[in-house]
Amino acid sequence: MTAAALVTVAVAQTHPLSVAGVLISVAAGSVGALILVRLDDLVELFLPTPSAPLARPACRRP
Repeated sequence: MTAAALVTVAVAQTHPLSVAGVLISVAAGSVGALILVRLDDLVELFLPTPSAPLARPACRRP
């Protein structure tokens, strides 16, 4: 997708791109991609953990 976008921008470019705009776009896209790739880990992080039932202590008789 990135390569297709770069080719499209290069072919249809009517004015030069600013370096700051490109850097901001790349940074925002990278953060978005990282969140999307790790979304299952983020969801699992905020899910409640199942608790194990409490074990009854063994009865000790003297």
